[in-house]
Amino acid sequence: ITIGLLGCKTTENIPYNFDQPSSTIKLKKELNEISGLHCTSDTTVSCVQDEKATIYELDSRTGDIRSTFDFGHDGDFEGIAILRDTAYILRSDGSIFVSAGSQKAKKHSFGKDDDFDFEGLCLDEKNMRLLVACKTHGKKKKEKYIFIYEFSIVNNKYAKEPLFVLDKEDIHPNFKPSAIGVHPNGNIYILSSFSKTLLVLNEKGRMQNKTQLNSYIYHQPEGICFDS
Repeated sequence: ITIGLLGCKTTENIPYNFDQPSSTIKLKKELNEISGLHCTSDTTVSCVQDEKATIYELDSRTGDIRSTFDFGHDGDFEGIAILRDTAYILRSDGSIFVSAGSQKAKKHSFGKDDDFDFEGLCLDEKNMRLLVACKTHGKKKKEKYIFIYEFSIVNNKYAKEPLFVLDKEDIHPNFKPSAIGVHPNGNIYILSSFSKTLLVLNEKGRMQNKTQLNSYIYHQPEGICFDS
């Protein structure tokens, strides 16, 4: 597993040259099953173990493990976001686990009966919410759309309706979100490991750009986050 730090070569709306990462870091075997990324500072990144309730804090320059924390629940975890001393962890069924002050996490369910599969979570601090990306929707007739939900970090509840509904026909027929992140400029980046596509939306959910990633460089891209 590698973390690529991308150099800045401006293209339209995307200030990165994805074909030429400025550096690549090889992580330890212990981190083979990490999923989701969150930049806790300009030198640290946090991630969650996919199958166990372990949060790792890594040095983003070397990949070394600085600390670990067990939040008390096992499951299929796909995303992480952190605000000060509170960690938010996404399970694949849409449940959000909230751990404040290094306490055992409390579960907040998605609340719908359909067979949803989630694989992207990020903090939108400006709007005091989490953005949650749905990989696959429970109803086949809705599979042509991409659903982005919002979860309030004020009352720890999902909004009843999706925040954004995007038509795959405008993006890529095989686009399945695997990660989501809010850029410091407010744009929303959504990554699809399945189609190797990176989508950029503005704050209102309108598409700004889409980029096809080199599958040789990005073999299984499942996390994205931004430092300052």
